[in-house]
Amino acid sequence: LEGDGATAQLDADEHLLPSFVEYVRVLFPRPSEAHPLLRLSAWVKFVHYQLRVLPAPNTSLLRRLDVVDSTDFPLIVGRLAARAELTTARAFSHRGDPRQLLWLKSQLEHNQAVDWSEAEEVWAQHYITDVDALRQLLAVCPDPRQCIGAIQS
Repeated sequence: LEGDGATAQLDADEHLLPSFVEYVRVLFPRPSEAHPLLRLSAWVKFVHYQLRVLPAPNTSLLRRLDVVDSTDFPLIVGRLAARAELTTARAFSHRGDPRQLLWLKSQLEHNQAVDWSEAEEVWAQHYITDVDALRQLLAVCPDPRQCIGAIQS
């Protein structure tokens, strides 16, 4: 290794460690079910553990971040005065027509948020007639019961 050994080791390790997106994809098969700050905290701890950096990071500081969940990395939009509650989180949602079931399927395949309450309102007035598209949607839905619940209302 040339140069500073510590720097060279970090350079080598950065190529072996998974990115946040890769880490989440493997450890959180349904990322929308875990608060973005929990996913971020788990990844930070993992990286520190893998690099054997001491002391361990104080990830409780992350709970002061105001974040919006996104498909790749949580978007940090500000700093909170108090620690964030980890029971709910905001997420970006692309506007679309819930009558287009294949559009909804694509949204879910790309880890985009779906407004199921909007889908419920639309489906109450416009019945689903494309059974094959519904089957495809349910196949990628992280929680098929939520989708079915929006249809049944």
